[in-house]
Amino acid sequence: MRIVALANQKGGVGKTTTAVNLAAALAAKGHRVLLVDSDPQGNAGMHLLGPEVGTYEDTIYQVLKGDIPLRRSLRSVPSVAGLSLLPSNITLSGAEAEFLSAVGRERLLADALATLTEYDYVFIDSPPSLGLLTLNALAAADEVLVPVQVHFFALAGLSILWSLVDRIKTRVNHKLHISGVIPTFYNAREGQSLEVVAKLRQTFGPLVFESVIRRNTDTAKAAGWAEAVVTAAPDSLGGQDYVAVAEEFLRRRVPEVAES
Repeated sequence: MRIVALANQKGGVGKTTTAVNLAAALAAKGHRVLLVDSDPQGNAGMHLLGPEVGTYEDTIYQVLKGDIPLRRSLRSVPSVAGLSLLPSNITLSGAEAEFLSAVGRERLLADALATLTEYDYVFIDSPPSLGLLTLNALAAADEVLVPVQVHFFALAGLSILWSLVDRIKTRVNHKLHISGVIPTFYNAREGQSLEVVAKLRQTFGPLVFESVIRRNTDTAKAAGWAEAVVTAAPDSLGGQDYVAVAEEFLRRRVPEVAES
């Protein structure tokens, strides 16, 4: 079972959309996939199951508290056979403070996922912060994918994330490594997009995906239908790009991240 955390402390970079569509694309190819929503906003769940996710009582929050077994909270995604979701909603918002004094607080999610054997891939959508919930995602994962908006300001905080991954690897999770950087909101007609992608490739080399996610409205439309764009509109720009990213993810075996 390959566990992949998607992380970036900056919001609005396409992290949740990437998590949703990677998970859906791999499930559509016949893999058994679990998508874990560890963001209190619950957007990954709403993207796939609709706004009723906000009313769920059995969520990742209850799992992390130890109130219920993980399997009790899992939901099948009707639009994609083979895809399951561990949902989140606003009840998770107080978890950072609540779990602060918990023994092994950074490994609550890792311990819960350790009971699973039936999935090929687990994708964890982490919140846009570097707090306890993101630490749990990194402690549970084998690897990290970093969606990066191709904007100059988006590059500024990457060294902080890199440092956090290094600390988690040293102290908590020795197998953790950054396995990919995915450029998002790309526009080939904008000089800034070209420059930022070039800078990413110069800095991070083979970690940067050859496939990029172009700026498009397709993914937002698909979310409104409570479906991933790779299944709702696979021939759209968004559908094509995320299918390409999923295929590249399956064939990539890149070295562990170098110092940034």
